[in-house]
Amino acid sequence: MTRRWSLIALIVALTVALTFVIIDINSAADSGKKKAPAAGADLRGVGWWPLHEKSGTVAADKAGRHDATVQGGTKWVDGPRGGALELDGSTGYADAGDPVLDTGRDYSVAAWVRLDNPGFRTAVSLEGQHGSVFYLQYSGYDQRFSLSFVNMRALAARVGPAVSGRWYHLVGTYRRTAGLLSLPRRW
Repeated sequence: MTRRWSLIALIVALTVALTFVIIDINSAADSGKKKAPAAGADLRGVGWWPLHEKSGTVAADKAGRHDATVQGGTKWVDGPRGGALELDGSTGYADAGDPVLDTGRDYSVAAWVRLDNPGFRTAVSLEGQHGSVFYLQYSGYDQRFSLSFVNMRALAARVGPAVSGRWYHLVGTYRRTAGLLSLPRRW
């Protein structure tokens, strides 16, 4: 049985994030192909929140129908490619509310982030019945970006400690059948 979870994005992070997107990498399999789509193939976006609103309490989902409600300690700021959402590190987040992602399938999640302080900082997480299913985050312990599950994480191999004020584009992928988490080896 496949479970669907509601997505909570940009949760409890002293991070400014610009655009996050969730991609269903099974779209090629759905069309009868056995392999993942080639680079440049048309992947089906499940959700895309560019965060260009610059005001208000709603971040529009440009790929689906899961607009996110901006809550807590947040403010709209300028980012490298338009607007961004700055979070206060304790109460700020954006919540898509409805089921967004089928975690019984392969998927990727991406976000532009800027860290202003070290430590554990989560850019995107997925809430399940008993806590978060995954975290796309900065691991203060490892001083690396990571895609993490409970008791398992993939660390970015080529990026060391984050530089304060620098923008990073994170992409984490989960391959269910292989039980594999990954982040790109080169950035």
